Parts: sequence; C-alpha cells; structure tokens
Amino acid sequence: MSALSHFHFDRDPFPVAGPNNYTYENRRQTAALEDMSAMMRAHPGLYILTGAEGTGKSTVLKRLLNQLGNNDFAVLVQAGAGRCDIMRELAEALGLAGRKRIEAGDVLWGLDKLHRRGINIILMVDDAEEMPEAQRAALASLAASLGFMRILLSGGAGLGRMLKGKAMAPLKGRIARRHRLKPLSFPQAIAYINSIGIDALSLSQYKKAIGIWPGMLISFAANRNMKNINLVATRAIEDAYREGLGAVRARNVLHAVRANFAAVRENIYLKFQKIFLWLVALLCVAYTGKMIADRSQLIDEIEVHKSLEEQEKLIQAIEIDYDSTKKRPGPG
Repeated sequence: MSALSHFHFDRDPFPVAGPNNYTYENRRQTAALEDMSAMMRAHPGLYILTGAEGTGKSTVLKRLLNQLGNNDFAVLVQAGAGRCDIMRELAEALGLAGRKRIEAGDVLWGLDKLHRRGINIILMVDDAEEMPEAQRAALASLAASLGFMRILLSGGAGLGRMLKGKAMAPLKGRIARRHRLKPLSFPQAIAYINSIGIDALSLSQYKKAIGIWPGMLISFAANRNMKNINLVATRAIEDAYREGLGAVRARNVLHAVRANFAAVRENIYLKFQKIFLWLVALLCVAYTGKMIADRSQLIDEIEVHKSLEEQEKLIQAIEIDYDSTKKRPGPG
C-alpha cells in the first residue's frame, strides 16, 4: 500500500515532477495572461515574464499556448532542458523535421509564408536565461530577420542580466511589455493547498488526511512558493504514512522541512528575521513618536510657564504703578 492509497487519494494532489495541472492561479497571473494574450495578437515585439521559481511562469506560458487559436502559430521552447535548439523546434513545428538537412533559410521562408497568410508567429522560451550563447545569438538574428515575430521570454532574475549581454542587444529596443509574477500571499497559499487537496479527496477525507493547521504550516514553511509547497506537502504525507498515522501532523511538516529542504529552512529563518526587524522598526517608530509627543508636550508646558511668568510680571508692574500713584501727593 502506498501513501496515496493509505489516505484514499484519487491521485497525487501535490505533483513535484512533470506537468502540474493543479497550480493556483492568482490575480497577478491572470492579469499577465490576459495582457500578454491581447498585446501579442496586436503588436509584434519582445515580451518579458519574470518571477522567482514556483511563482507560475511556466503555468502562464502553457495556458497562453492553450488559449491561442487557429490564427496563431506558436512554439514553446524549454531552454532549461539543456538541449535548447530554437531553429530545430521551429522546423519541427513547420513540418520540416523529416528532411535530411534543415537550413535556416527554410525556416525563415516557412515563417514568412505563414505571416503572409495573416497568421501571428509567436515564439515562447521558458527558462530563457539558461539559453547557451549560441542560441541567444540565433534568437537575436531570427528577431532581426523577422520583424513581425512575437517573442516571449520567461525566466528568473538572470533574465535581466541576459538581456544586457551583447548577443541580445538587437532585441532591447523591441521590448513591448514586461510582467513580474510574485509569490502567493499567505491566504492564497492556504487556499492553494486546500483547493488541490480537496480536488483529489472528498472534503471529509481531506480533513482526516491533512487538516487546516498542517495546511497553514505547510504554506508558511514553503515560503509561498508552489514548487516548495508541493515538495513539503508530499514529504509530510509520506512521513505520516511511515508512522502509521491517520493524518498529517504539524511535526510531520517540520520534520519534512528539517530533513529535506535546506533552502526552505533558510526561508523560514529569513522570515523570522524579517518579522524581528519589522518589530524592531515598529518599536523604533513608536519610541520616536513618543519622544516627539513628549517634546511637543514639554514645549507647550514651557510656553504656558513663560506665559504665566509674563502675566505675573505684568501684574506686579501694575501693582507697583498703582502703589506709586497712591503714595504720590495730590495737587494743592
């Protein structure tokens, strides 16, 4: 018996390899998807999609690919696979793979022919920062030769550095739109865990198998990163199965994090460090505000004291003047 059958899962709810159809689409992903889809149909150029690992970049590309219609010719290249060959991928999509020798001119001619028929040419490259230098030069040359192409590059922080390189210089002036995906918020991460868990179980089974508190801890420990969420949840379920427990417990989550995920542990430490720094900053702001308020109050008291002293001096001057007038002899 496996961990999945032990907990009565219909399928693996937290896939950590292969296509992930259970990602949680947030508003930022939806906005990027809709904007990219509309802009790419309307304008040729270079489109940039960036974000940390697990924020849904590949999901956006796959959904964009599924949304394209008959008037679009789209090719998705996985540069992170280590065997990135843009021209060969385009040739295969054009039906030229059966030829003994594929020339770049054949690919350009095929794409130009489609363009003349009113079809949008779209090239999407996932993990684009991992493209070899030769492929970057080929992409820049392709974009320079075919000004009508829509090129979408997706990647992490390294994508910005790649665009600054000499090979990509011809593409810099063609950037039409940039989008940056952010990690899930804490409520979104909990909703993601609950939605895909319940999708593979009935609600009553899900509560028995996982429960709300381990789900909250998983979302916190995984630093709102969907890939790490899947990994931590899967390990926690496996630990619970090995222990013969009827449900995932909080300590299963902590054990999964401690035993398997140094990067996640570091994220947790960074979170607590960030929380501590925020608390220190809030205390400093509160202390500074109190000092300003005390200073303002002290100034007001000094002003009042000065006013009272001036009033006393004025009264004394009036009394002295009155006494001197009273003692002064009258006329005659």
